[in-house]
Amino acid sequence: MDGRPRPRRTSALIKRFDVWFGGIFLMLGGAALAVNLTVYLASATDPEGRLALNLAVPAPTLIGLAFSVMGGVFVLIGLRRARLEDRLLQVGTTAEAAVMSVERTGARVNHRHLWRVCYSYDALVGGSYTGESGYLSEEEAHSYRTGERVYVRYDPERPSVSMWLGREELLS
Repeated sequence: MDGRPRPRRTSALIKRFDVWFGGIFLMLGGAALAVNLTVYLASATDPEGRLALNLAVPAPTLIGLAFSVMGGVFVLIGLRRARLEDRLLQVGTTAEAAVMSVERTGARVNHRHLWRVCYSYDALVGGSYTGESGYLSEEEAHSYRTGERVYVRYDPERPSVSMWLGREELLS
């Protein structure tokens, strides 16, 4: 590793950002829908409250639905990625890759940007492919240099599908 100190590994919470971020939105949306349903059911029997009820119900319902849908999409994306990574760890082929760039993402946790490393690799069956690491802490992402050799696993049946492993000493 050319004398640089070994970076601290990115926590599992950062790597699974999509899942917990989506889970929060899913819970907020579900809570808004539950509160809205409770208010609706409590007010539906009051004839004087129907006009206010008809004006008050649509906005919270739409907000609850929007949060639930957005949260569900994030959770599904995160779980799909986790399932893909599990499968690649079981049946994937390990290959050397070259770091192409280190990029800041639009996502932040505790006011700190999350980062990713973009890489390229050659599959045994031929062809060059690119991929990205997923979310990394700034410290870990900046420990990689353009051109540095790292490891990835890819699907031998679909070589364009890969996952980041990182340096050899981080594989254990």
